[in-house]
Amino acid sequence: QDQVATIKRQLQLLCPGIRVFLDVDDLQEIGDLESYVDKSQCMLIFLSKGYFFSANCMRELDATINMKKPVCLVQEANFGKGGVTIEQAMEDCPEEKRDAIFARRQVIVWHRIADFQKLSLKLIADGMLRGSSAYAHVPFDPLAKWLVFPGETSIEKLRLDPPLALQYSSFNPGARELAQELKARLAGLKLMNVRDTPIAHTPSGDLRRSNSGESVTSIGPLMLYLNNVTFLGEEGAQLAQTVRAARAQGTRIVLFHENDEAFGGGPFSWHFTTTPSDLISDGIFSDIAVEFFTMPHREVSLALAAQALIAQSASSQKRNWGTALVRLLMVRKAPALSSRASSPPPRASTSSSRPLQAPQSLDSL
Repeated sequence: QDQVATIKRQLQLLCPGIRVFLDVDDLQEIGDLESYVDKSQCMLIFLSKGYFFSANCMRELDATINMKKPVCLVQEANFGKGGVTIEQAMEDCPEEKRDAIFARRQVIVWHRIADFQKLSLKLIADGMLRGSSAYAHVPFDPLAKWLVFPGETSIEKLRLDPPLALQYSSFNPGARELAQELKARLAGLKLMNVRDTPIAHTPSGDLRRSNSGESVTSIGPLMLYLNNVTFLGEEGAQLAQTVRAARAQGTRIVLFHENDEAFGGGPFSWHFTTTPSDLISDGIFSDIAVEFFTMPHREVSLALAAQALIAQSASSQKRNWGTALVRLLMVRKAPALSSRASSPPPRASTSSSRPLQAPQSLDSL
């Protein structure tokens, strides 16, 4: 109920003027359940453990089907919070109601992580609005791109300039495939297999330029892809050695954690039992991992991964140009053996970037 209350509050903030009925807040007489369904334009069904075994929920469901109300299905996927798989929910649903509820209908996974929750809310708002006569003409879009949060971005709007080579290890199962998935979507991203190019020869952030002054690919961080076979077996031992070598020479590491079971995903807690203890003690998990979920939320994962790589590239450039500036100042200010000590070098100036303008918002609906 707490998450449904969150959905209600967020929808009221994002779409001013809408009215959202929630039984724990608004129901005055239990005998009026069917009349509330009749007055609603769209019904949201929050699939959680035990939903189909509630007598009052079945009353609402029967009224929804009989009145042919548009339905928005939202799944609680967190098993620690009463979550349920779609397969289990369909099995729990009475057979005579199953097609009316599940057939040809998108199920929206509810997320608690802010960036992913925004997409869940967009999809809920999309289903709710398209269930009304005013927006019934809007075509279905699995990402609801016609609705936009202020400041929202997508991976198509991002690029790496100068290009960046993301390092990955052949001893990290699934890393190459995920790196290629990113490369296909993020302009300027290159890939480097550290098995072919020893990591000791490719320090992170080594920015170089061609004779013409054009930027050349900079060497980026090492990607560590976390799934159910990471650090296991002989390959896992080799991967651990690669990670140790990278950390010893200061190469940054970006963490990508898989949640999609089709790719060996699972809870992050797995990795505290499979990762070598020395790496854990050394702080391998001190940085927050980018979470990778199933579609459509995988689009958010890709955008967050792209932003993480862009931030790494910007940080590397800043360090490199700062080092170059210090060296230049040292050369220009280095005193002769017989001269007096020179004055401190002037400070480098900085400039602020213009803030991004917010695109069309849900607030405008």
